[in-house]
Amino acid sequence: MPPTVSPTDIRESTEDLLRQATEAYLDEALTECGNRELSVSKIVRTGHPVEEIVKAAEAEQADLVVVGSHGRSAIKAAVLGSVAYGVVHKDAKVPVLVVRR
Repeated sequence: MPPTVSPTDIRESTEDLLRQATEAYLDEALTECGNRELSVSKIVRTGHPVEEIVKAAEAEQADLVVVGSHGRSAIKAAVLGSVAYGVVHKDAKVPVLVVRR
């Protein structure tokens, strides 16, 4: 890397790349859901995943939040900070469906 590149430039470039990859992945998921006549919406946010998922679900008045899980035990999930575990145990007013891999 040239010496003129700052850590801020690197971070912003990485965030842009991750956002683009996320958008592309979600576009594929939306197409698949649309083929099944499901009502879905795409929301991309930056922040703590558990907090952002719960806030978005409540703001969108979602009927259901579906999150994936790797199937870790509750103790490992708590120690590792599992997003699925956090969403389930957060005081969300929206039902949560956890789908194992």
